[in-house]
Amino acid sequence: MKTPPFLIGASLVLWGLQTGLLLPALLLVPVVEGARFIRSRWMLSLSDFYRISDISTLILLGIAVYVLFTNPRAIIMLTIQWLPLITFPLLAAQEYSTEGKIDIRAFLMLTRKSKTDPDQDAAAINFSYPYFILCLIAAAASNQRTPVFYICLLLLAVWALFPYRSKRYPVVIWCILMATAGCLGYMGHTGLNHMQGLLISWAGELFLEDSNPEKSTTAIGEIGEVKQSSRIIYRVDGKEDLSPGILMREACYNRYFSSTWFAGGSEFAEIKPEINNKTWNLGVRQMSADILTVYSYLQQGTGILKLPVGAFEIESTADITLKKNSLGAVMAEDGPGLIHYIVQYDRKFADDRPPNHQDLQVPLDEQSDIFRFIAGLGLSGKSVDEVLPVLKSCFQEKFTYSLDPAVQDTNHSPISGFLLSSRSGHCEYFATATVLVLRACGIPARYAKGYLAHEYSRIENRIIVRSRHAHAWAMVYKDGKWQNFDTTPSGWIVAEEEAMSKLNLIPDMLSYFLYRFSEWRWSPESASWKKFTPVLLIPLAIILIRRIYSRKKIQRVQRSSDRKSVMENRIEVRSGLYLVEKQLNELGFLRHPWETMQGWVIRIEKDAPGTISPALIQPTLHLHYRDCFGQQRLTPQEKNELVLQVETIVKNLTGKKRLVPHKPQAKRKLGLLAGKINIPNDLMDEDDEINSMFYGDQS
Repeated sequence: MKTPPFLIGASLVLWGLQTGLLLPALLLVPVVEGARFIRSRWMLSLSDFYRISDISTLILLGIAVYVLFTNPRAIIMLTIQWLPLITFPLLAAQEYSTEGKIDIRAFLMLTRKSKTDPDQDAAAINFSYPYFILCLIAAAASNQRTPVFYICLLLLAVWALFPYRSKRYPVVIWCILMATAGCLGYMGHTGLNHMQGLLISWAGELFLEDSNPEKSTTAIGEIGEVKQSSRIIYRVDGKEDLSPGILMREACYNRYFSSTWFAGGSEFAEIKPEINNKTWNLGVRQMSADILTVYSYLQQGTGILKLPVGAFEIESTADITLKKNSLGAVMAEDGPGLIHYIVQYDRKFADDRPPNHQDLQVPLDEQSDIFRFIAGLGLSGKSVDEVLPVLKSCFQEKFTYSLDPAVQDTNHSPISGFLLSSRSGHCEYFATATVLVLRACGIPARYAKGYLAHEYSRIENRIIVRSRHAHAWAMVYKDGKWQNFDTTPSGWIVAEEEAMSKLNLIPDMLSYFLYRFSEWRWSPESASWKKFTPVLLIPLAIILIRRIYSRKKIQRVQRSSDRKSVMENRIEVRSGLYLVEKQLNELGFLRHPWETMQGWVIRIEKDAPGTISPALIQPTLHLHYRDCFGQQRLTPQEKNELVLQVETIVKNLTGKKRLVPHKPQAKRKLGLLAGKINIPNDLMDEDDEINSMFYGDQS
């Protein structure tokens, strides 16, 4: 189907207005719409469309490379916005070609080297409507959610569908239905946008690598195996021995409700760097400090830093802004895609906000069962030094770690069922239960979330932290400082390692290469390469010029109804029978425009016996007609047989003697024929020596 007049031009204008590319859009409009008024056309073969498709691919690669080194954060959206310009050569080639369509093989590079017959008919499509849809998608990628844009989108849709509406119903009814669909569509897409926000808010950390510093939705109470990937999240390099592992905290929470932890009263505040703009102080400097280096990615330049508990100083050469909340979470903003920072810390204590009433709250629906659990352990009225070892020993010896929580007793909450009946769960169960039990004993406690960095990589010679190394634990306030208190059985590390596939070597190698590239890409040294970014496009430009100025030139023709003759020429060249006709023309025998090949040969044999035998050419004609017009194409053996027969006939005609007709009579006869059947004058003057036997003796 072909689009209505000026629809493509209108969609290009909308694309230009939305993306700020109005000037390129206005330059493209007369090119595509001018094809309706220009009658000149180019005869493009399938290989020509291959070449034009390669040009579009090279333009796409060029734009992607340029955006990657200038604005990599928006590489996907910017590439989508440039799609109308990238694919425009294909549309222009279609509009100015004699075919008016594009063979679908031009879009599929993998099919180009297939051993199919190049003359075999393949599916061809009109690229107008797909290009129209690409323009709308590119315009929407600018994310300008204005009512004007939606109205323009609806009007263009009406414009595109109006020629193909059902004629069974009046136009008024069709317009009412379209208006109704437009209103429902607007309400639907605004509703989906609102629902998307609710879903992200409801299950935020399920889709993010970094923790949400304000809320953490746990998997407590869910039935089914908790699965995590083996993808490497960040890397840790320490000067001291980090075995058996170190807890790297992302966020801390103090309020619990319905299997969800919240960070109450913990707004972020910017941390001012020191004079050198490379050092940030997070707390009171300690006399004895450990040092480690963290290599971590930032999503869109923003992310939660992975820090050991007790971190008091961060040093980094990256140009970033750091913010910290009162519960210890540190956020980096306006940074590169990959940063590395050096952390000094005291692993014993954390300088977070002192406890308040929120750090002692226990939900009402959990209190009775938790106090029952405390009474069973005899922890009532005990001090913090007495409670901690008993509680940890209980969880280590009487509870088991499992990624597949069992079905809970419906008479109890998930935590109560975990403490009193199932006694099996993952780290979120242990951390939450520990915090609530400590609070019920009058000991301030908080819920911490992060990773356990413990896996040493021989490939990178440092510790790597995977997504499945995510961990949750409790923090208890003791001796005036916040300390880690992890009650999860130590066997959870073994369980995680057993669940990991043994085929992670290849993904780890790819992750390492990507990390090394990102390290170079975001290093200060690579900034000097940005001004040379256009140089990277030179090889693509050379390939592009070579594809455009290839040896095989495109033939320009006038648009007319004489497409049949073009196809006939292709058929004759393909079959090889034109060699026989050429040889007969050299002998002085011309074929009437209305004559079939077989009738021409019979007439030649009648007027000049011995020149060519109908019986000799009959098998050749049979194969020729099958090849050109038959439903079943010739086999390779039959094609070879056709070529051999043509060569034999040409060889027999080569030794024949040319017969010369009487000039005046032949020319007069041809003049009469030209007047009746409109033979071109150049054919009249091409050769005056026509065989007299062809026209008969008129003397």
